[in-house]
Amino acid sequence: MAGIGSYSCLIVFFLLSEIVILSPALAVPLPPLPRSTKNFLEQCAAKLQTGCGNQLVASLFGAGTVSPACCHNLATFGRPCYDEFLVVSLPYHKEVDATKVIAKSEKVWNDCATVKPSA
Repeated sequence: MAGIGSYSCLIVFFLLSEIVILSPALAVPLPPLPRSTKNFLEQCAAKLQTGCGNQLVASLFGAGTVSPACCHNLATFGRPCYDEFLVVSLPYHKEVDATKVIAKSEKVWNDCATVKPSA
């Protein structure tokens, strides 16, 4: 069963995204997520360890890195969850070049795939 920490990153992400959307300078209304997408992301969030979501956001949309422990969690999180997280997140980050973020996401995923489990 997922603890509250698993959902904290997703909740913070959506709250911050709403602030950005409501900002007068970036007032571009985005349609609400379909119920099926929302349910899928909630199931994904249940697999994400505390702090891992923050590392993913920082690595994809900033200059952060993903720890080896978080890399191992990504295997549990799964590629479909990782990809959907990116697709849903991109419209909320108008300040970034989507092409660069997508390339960065491939690098993060591939780099994490090479990390060996700690003994």
